[in-house]
Amino acid sequence: MLFRSVTTAVTARLYAHGRIQRDELTVSCITGNGLKTTDCLNGAYEQSEAIRPRLADFETYVEEQAAARQQLSLAWESYVR
Repeated sequence: MLFRSVTTAVTARLYAHGRIQRDELTVSCITGNGLKTTDCLNGAYEQSEAIRPRLADFETYVEEQAAARQQLSLAWESYVR
């Protein structure tokens, strides 16, 4: 079984070793944002070009994505007519 976070993997191990009983209510908190453990995602998604961690670069990326979606939407509308 492949786990996507350390928190869920550790919780599963605690269940497996009997440290958490199956009839107990258990709450796991994932407090991170995943930026430190991106290696677990390697190969899971198509690789895209990275953007610099700057607000202006992010805004440009979002605008480009919105424009691409708009073009797809227009192409789809012309196709279904």
